[in-house]
Amino acid sequence: MRHLRKFNENFYQDELVYSLAYFNDKYGDPTIQTQKYSNSEMITLTWNIGVDLSTFEDAGKSLEKLQELAVDMDHILTVRDRYKDYNFYTSITSKLKLKIIPKEVTATDYSFIIGQDWREIKLNISEIERFFNTKDITIANSIIEDNEGWDQSTVVITLNKPITNDIFNEFGRLFEEEYEKIDRNINLRLRGSTTISVEPEDEKTYVTY
Repeated sequence: MRHLRKFNENFYQDELVYSLAYFNDKYGDPTIQTQKYSNSEMITLTWNIGVDLSTFEDAGKSLEKLQELAVDMDHILTVRDRYKDYNFYTSITSKLKLKIIPKEVTATDYSFIIGQDWREIKLNISEIERFFNTKDITIANSIIEDNEGWDQSTVVITLNKPITNDIFNEFGRLFEEEYEKIDRNINLRLRGSTTISVEPEDEKTYVTY
């Protein structure tokens, strides 16, 4: 097992990966990504599992794959029980992704906007995620949506559950407090009840992360 640097206090990447030896033996070593999460870090482990349930095949074979994935998930739940100070989130496509986030951090201030570099306004997705995690909401997906006609890009964030107007308004108020970091206008928009977009007003402006 390759040596990995310290993740958080009393929580080591090498210890975590070792505890997931079942997946490493089955799918190989994961790719490991860490992101700053307030005064801590969150970690995402990704395994290529080679499972595709999007195409038609014999129902029995599909059931076998689902049963095998259920066994995989049971191993993740076993590891989760060892690390009670962390939340575990998974997504499964042709890859199994496991995101591990500290339940509590000491810092309370957020920094949603990293800054501006000419036409690019860069957001801090991990800080946005930290805000919604305090509301028991997670980010299911985030993309950068290009608008070639207007020469713009928008950040689109999809949440795992609907949010209330109070939560959206609180997020918007905290977001607007950081507008002094930029000199171009951007807007928050709620698309339905689970999707938020951060959109530029001006042409040739790119909101990214």
